[in-house]
Formats: sequence, structure tokens, C-alpha cells
Amino acid sequence: TIEAARAGEAGRGFSIVAKEVKELAGQTAKATKAISERIREVQGKTKTVVQMIQDMAVQNQELNEINARLEQRVMERTAAISTTNAALREEIAERQRAEEAARQMAGELERSNRELSQFATVASHDLQEPLRKIQAFGDRLRGQCDGELSVKGRDYLDRMLTATGRMRE
Repeated sequence: TIEAARAGEAGRGFSIVAKEVKELAGQTAKATKAISERIREVQGKTKTVVQMIQDMAVQNQELNEINARLEQRVMERTAAISTTNAALREEIAERQRAEEAARQMAGELERSNRELSQFATVASHDLQEPLRKIQAFGDRLRGQCDGELSVKGRDYLDRMLTATGRMRE
């Protein structure tokens, strides 16, 4: 009886332990199910993140290609601008040389015009004396020999004196 009581007590104890084990097994199953759901949820989010990373990698590659094309265009444009700038610098230098040549020619022309003006003044002055002499002798010829001259001679004398007058002006 003591043994039966002990076996009964042990059976009850076993029953309690079995009940606790069953409860623990249920809790473990629930926890396992929750963990499995959580793992599926994390796996789904991980797939989404992996897809986003792949999309970003594709976009990054596209951006790199666009950047490379843009850099190529910038280099081409820079080279074209450099060529244009060099041509413009050469044209400016050529124009400056032409302007300097024009200034020199203008200076030379101005000097030549001054010399011509001086020469004309001197020549005009030097010619005034012979013109005065022609005028004076023409006037004397008219005054002293007018009656002795033919009509043709008087015409020549008049023309000579008129031309002399115009030249003196």
C-alpha cells in the first residue's frame, strides 16, 4: 500500500510532469510557428531588399554609363572649344597685325601728305613769281603794243592773261 501510494503519487507526479511537458510542447509549437512565420516574413523582406539592391545596382550601372557618355561629350566639347579659341586667338592676332600695318600705313600716308602739302605750298609760292612776271609783261604788251597786235595776237594775249589770273588764285 505504501508502494501503491507511492506509485499513485508517482503516477500523479508523472501525470503532472506529462501535463507540463505537453504544455511546454504546445508552447514550443506555438513559438516554433511564430518563429517560422517571422522567418518567412524576414525572408520576404530580405527578397524585397535583395531585389531593391539589384534594381539599385542596375540603376547605378545606367548612371555610370550616362556619366561616361556625359564625360565623353564634355571632353569633345572642350576640345572643340579649345580649337575654336585657338582659331579666335589667331584671328585676333592677325587683326592686330593688320591694324598695326594700317596704323603704320596711315602714319606713312600722313607724313607723305604733309610733305606733299609742303611741296605744294613751296611750288605754289615758287610759281607765283613767274606768274607775276607773265602778268606784268602781258599787261605791258597790251599797254604798249596793243595797237600793233593782230586780232589773233590780241586773242592769244587775252587768253594768256586770263589763264595767268586763274592760276594766281
